[in-house]
Amino acid sequence: MGTGKYVLDEEGNPRLEEDLLTWARWYETAHRQLALDRFGDLTVSTVFLGLDFNPHDGGVPLLWETVVFCKRGREGRVERVERFCTREGALAGHRALLREILRDAQEPGVMCGWCHATSPVESCFVNGEPGDPACPKADE
Repeated sequence: MGTGKYVLDEEGNPRLEEDLLTWARWYETAHRQLALDRFGDLTVSTVFLGLDFNPHDGGVPLLWETVVFCKRGREGRVERVERFCTREGALAGHRALLREILRDAQEPGVMCGWCHATSPVESCFVNGEPGDPACPKADE
C-alpha cells in the first residue's frame, strides 16, 4: 500500500506532505467531506482520505473514497467501498452510486435491495448542488 500523506491546497488539489506533524495538524481540522447523501437507512459518503490507499507501489495514488453504509437500529455495516485518484472521479463515482441506489430503490415502506431494510428515499443532495441528475427531485 502507498504510504504517501496528502493534504488539500486552497483550491482543493492534493499535495504530497512529507512532514508527519504538518500532515497530522492539517488532518485534525481539515474539511475532507466531499459529498454526503442519506436515503432512509443508507448513507453514501465521499471523503478525501489524506493517505494513498493504492495497494500497488508506484501506482496512481487513491486519495478519495466513497462508502455506502447501511444502519439498522444500533448496528450498521459497510455495503460498498470505492476509491478514486481524482476529486472529479470521486464525485462522478458518488453520483453513479446514487443513481444505482435510486434505480434499485423501491416504493416507500418496501424492502431495500441494498440493505434489506425498510428504506424510503428521504433526501438527495450532492455537495449542495441542486439539480444533480441523480436527485429524484431534479425534475421538479
